[in-house]
Amino acid sequence: MLIHISHRSIIIDHLGSISYNQIHKNAIAYIYCNYGEPDQTAFNILGSLLHQLILANPIFPDGIKKLYEANEEKKTRPRLDDYVQQLLSLCASFTRIYILVDALDELASRERDILLSALKQLTNVSFLMTSRHSWNIQAAFAANSQIEIRANDEDIKAFLRREIENSPNLQSLLQQPRKDSHYVASLIDDITSTIAGKAQGMCVILPAVPGFWPCLTHDLKVSSS
Repeated sequence: MLIHISHRSIIIDHLGSISYNQIHKNAIAYIYCNYGEPDQTAFNILGSLLHQLILANPIFPDGIKKLYEANEEKKTRPRLDDYVQQLLSLCASFTRIYILVDALDELASRERDILLSALKQLTNVSFLMTSRHSWNIQAAFAANSQIEIRANDEDIKAFLRREIENSPNLQSLLQQPRKDSHYVASLIDDITSTIAGKAQGMCVILPAVPGFWPCLTHDLKVSSS
């Protein structure tokens, strides 16, 4: 399944609550893609997913031990195909495996193609991929379910207004230039409208960090006179 949205932690928490137990031998593995991390290659992502599934398995797989010993003896690293084979072997150890890849569009196209080609070889796995709109990615999942989740601009504005109103620190920062209530109301409208416009349907919860709002008001070029 492909979902266009930004945060997946609620889904991960839910799947984690129904993971490996005496009844349901399920496992979950996930990765958050980030364009700014050059080490986030298909090879390394598969290695991370493999590592998570090894930890989820109560019995350490013999295949992993043999792979380690073989590479240790030759002073080499495993190949991508080695990871795929070990993942395939681990798939048989669980009732169901859930693999989540967040922000798939953040990966370079070549690495993304290699990753998807490898993941499509796995069995007994349910996938959830999240991404911004991308024609190439949507085409790759044409045969799969796709859901678009878009935040409503008015909902984003309402959320931001509530956060501002409930934060004494933000109220204090907004009122620094002058104490005029009409000025503060206008400034809040500018802030919420700007963030909602730039969000383009993606709702990211921003922490009330001192120093953030002054930068934002500066970006808005609001006059203090």
